[in-house]
Amino acid sequence: MRPSTLSFAAIVGLTAGLSFGGPCVAGTAANYQALGATGCTITVGSHPVLFNDFSFTQNPSRPTNGGSAMQINLTPVVTANTAGFDITPIVTFSAGATGVNDIELIFVASVAGGADLIIGLNDSITGSAGASNVGDGTPGADTLLEDFCRGGSLPPGSCPSGQGGTLVDFLSITGPASNVMVAHTNPFAATNALSILKDLQLSGNNGAVDSSVTDIRNEVVLIANPEPSTSLTVATALLGLGIFLKFRPRRR
Repeated sequence: MRPSTLSFAAIVGLTAGLSFGGPCVAGTAANYQALGATGCTITVGSHPVLFNDFSFTQNPSRPTNGGSAMQINLTPVVTANTAGFDITPIVTFSAGATGVNDIELIFVASVAGGADLIIGLNDSITGSAGASNVGDGTPGADTLLEDFCRGGSLPPGSCPSGQGGTLVDFLSITGPASNVMVAHTNPFAATNALSILKDLQLSGNNGAVDSSVTDIRNEVVLIANPEPSTSLTVATALLGLGIFLKFRPRRR
């Protein structure tokens, strides 16, 4: 799949809270695509992480339901050392028997200031798929192919060898399965930027029920660092202790 051309409709579809270069907030894939190179930020501790250059495409082969750029929502998530998105469908996202619903999301995550703090990528998928409905037919399946590149080169699938080459992860749910979650953690050498390509395919095959996905999660992992305020507090305390010891009355 190739990145689609940014449409005027996507630009005017920006939500009121999602602004160019501002904090990332919940919005559709179309909203995020409209941010372009300016992107938005999620702050982990004292480190802003810029997410930009979003590209979204869909390639369905019916019968399918949902999966367009206006029907996929991205919600920022942040912990003590991770930043990323919870990606969820706004309407049912599925593929019926013989159908294929394929979407591709590309973006770049980079540490403001250029410090090599990104050391991993966490990803997960939650979905359902049907058992084979006809003899020895193929059961339904949900698959997530993840290509990522240290250094942030695009497209992620053609990462230069000098940056470690293309890193790959593959998550799969095969029927019969109901609301199953598969999660992986991918550690790598520290870098200041990471380009990510998520290729999600729902395959109905001969499944007795539709293949569907309800949640995809994607988070970059940062090196844990103390907050500046914490470091300042410790430094101030040590300075105060030194002054006290220097000037306290000596016993005779």
